[in-house]
Amino acid sequence: MSAERAVAVSMAYAEAVFASGGKFGYCTNEKEWGAFWAMLIGPEWRPPLRHIMSEKYMNLVFHKVDGGVRAVLGSVIGGCYQYDGWTGPNGEQVFSVLFGAPLPFYLSSFRISGRRESADPLVAKVKEQLLLVECATDGSWQRRHDTGFVTDWPNVNRSARTKLLEADAFSFAYGCAAHAMSNLCRGIVKLPSVLLAVAFCTMLSKFFHGHHLPRVHFIKEQEKETPRPTAMKLFLPTRWTGAARLPTSTLKNRGTITTVLFKSKQRAIDMDFPTSLFDAVMDNDNWDNVAQWELVLCTLASITNYLQADTTPLSGVHASFLSLEASLMTKTFLAAVRDQVRSFIKARYATIVTLAHVFAFFLHPLFVQFREASRASAVKPYSEMDAAVCMDAAKRLVRAASEA
Repeated sequence: MSAERAVAVSMAYAEAVFASGGKFGYCTNEKEWGAFWAMLIGPEWRPPLRHIMSEKYMNLVFHKVDGGVRAVLGSVIGGCYQYDGWTGPNGEQVFSVLFGAPLPFYLSSFRISGRRESADPLVAKVKEQLLLVECATDGSWQRRHDTGFVTDWPNVNRSARTKLLEADAFSFAYGCAAHAMSNLCRGIVKLPSVLLAVAFCTMLSKFFHGHHLPRVHFIKEQEKETPRPTAMKLFLPTRWTGAARLPTSTLKNRGTITTVLFKSKQRAIDMDFPTSLFDAVMDNDNWDNVAQWELVLCTLASITNYLQADTTPLSGVHASFLSLEASLMTKTFLAAVRDQVRSFIKARYATIVTLAHVFAFFLHPLFVQFREASRASAVKPYSEMDAAVCMDAAKRLVRAASEA
């Protein structure tokens, strides 16, 4: 193998290692490894020594990638900074920063000490991230960008966004709609009637999955049904759409649970179940309560999934919140419960809303039917909602947000 050929193969090898995050081996899904192995066909070749890889080839690959990133940054007019924050085990606030122009890529991460965030340190850290992009483009960057914040403390970030807008650091600044919808779901789950529904479903799920004999009888009855019901799920608060999985799976297994208990009563199953369990399952009020809130939680889950999608337009944020409130008009809730849920919606909406959301909604052709037709548009997840009700809901939301 010639020296030039060996250098070319070593360079391809370094690019494959760099692209795969240090994984040494053939990865069929990574084109860099495919290119390397395609070049390797022929004479014998051995990987360079570790210090040569580090000092020569990895540096060459880094500068090649860095040059490509700088070229992209220099060619765009604006972009979007996205901040994803969480609390570390030692109480520090950890933020990862992505920059989209338009494809997102990792920029950096930073930490803020202390168990509670505050706006001023966050603003200072954000301005440091802006300098990273400006320095990479040799000062040619046009500071016209919008930003999204994702964090467990929306009020703190709302204050930080206000300070950044006042400092003319960004053209737009708003919070993560999917995160706000998840927090809204957590607030609704704390309502007494929802807690009863969650407790009922959790009790059934744990009983038929946490005990060997009940689980055996439960699975046998499941296998007899066509189609077979899905497995019962537990409520996972760390998953944004986990609240809907518990009641949905419980309702789908209602027939199986009832059959197992009746067979036990008839001695067709050699096992005694607690009387309290039998009474709870036979009480239709428990199932009616679960079914009522399951519809609401599934609506929240579908809207959250919609807001998480990369293709969701900015106008979809405003439409999601007003359609959620409008959907409650058809539910048979008590007036006090409905008003309480509406207050949760308004509070979460106020933490992220900007005039950009409202303008985008009213100008976007996707929601023309949503605004003007007698029925709402068929765009998922909006279906069978009265447009006039949606518009009244929109006005109330905007008014509440402006007064907050």
